[in-house]
Amino acid sequence: MNISSESMLPYYLNIASIIAFAISGALAAIQSKKEMDIIAVIILGVVTAVGGGTARDVILKLDVFWVKDPSMLVAAVGASIITFFFRSGLKKSFALLLYVDAAANALLLMSVMKKVFAAGFRWEIAVTSGVLTAIGGGLIRDVLTGRTNLLLSRELYATPILVGALLYVFLLQFFPESTSLQLGIVIFVFLFRVAAIRFDLSLPRWLIATEKAE
Repeated sequence: MNISSESMLPYYLNIASIIAFAISGALAAIQSKKEMDIIAVIILGVVTAVGGGTARDVILKLDVFWVKDPSMLVAAVGASIITFFFRSGLKKSFALLLYVDAAANALLLMSVMKKVFAAGFRWEIAVTSGVLTAIGGGLIRDVLTGRTNLLLSRELYATPILVGALLYVFLLQFFPESTSLQLGIVIFVFLFRVAAIRFDLSLPRWLIATEKAE
C-alpha cells in the first residue's frame, strides 16, 4: 500500500519536533550548573520532548501519542543520548539551544494543529492546543533545569507561535490544505522566532506589564 507524502507529513513533523525538543532538553541539562549523568540527561530530554504533547492528549481525551506510537519515545531517547555524547562541542552554545527550540516550536505547532483538526475540533481548540503544546515542553525543560523560562523574557517567544497558528487558520479559508502551506507556516514561525532572537524583538511597551516604582 502506497502512503502519500501528504498523509505522512504530520508524522514527519511530529518526529522532527520530538527530536528537536529532546536535543533542547538534553542541551539545557548539559548547560546547567549541576553535574548530570547520562540517565538524567535522557530523562530531561524525553520529558521536554513529550511533556507538552502528553498534556494535550490527556486534556483532549486523545490517545497519548507516544503510547500509540513508541517510535516517538525511541526518537527522544536516541536524540538525548547523541546530544550527551557530543556535549563537548555544544555545552557553551546557548544560542544553539534557542535555535533548536525555535525549530521545535515551529514543527510541533503544525503537527499539533493537524492532529487536533483531524480529531474534529474547531479552530479555536486547534490554535490553543498548538500554542500551549509548542511552549509546554520548553517550560517544563526550563523549570526542571532551573533556568529563567523563555516565556517570561521580554523577547518574543509565544507570539511567533500564536501568529503562525492564526495565519494558518486564516489561509485555510482561501487555500486548500497542502504540504506547501503547512511547511510555509513552519518556516514562517521559525524565521519569526529567529528574528526575535537575533534582533531582540519585543512587543511595544504599552503591551508589556511592568511594576511601577513606588
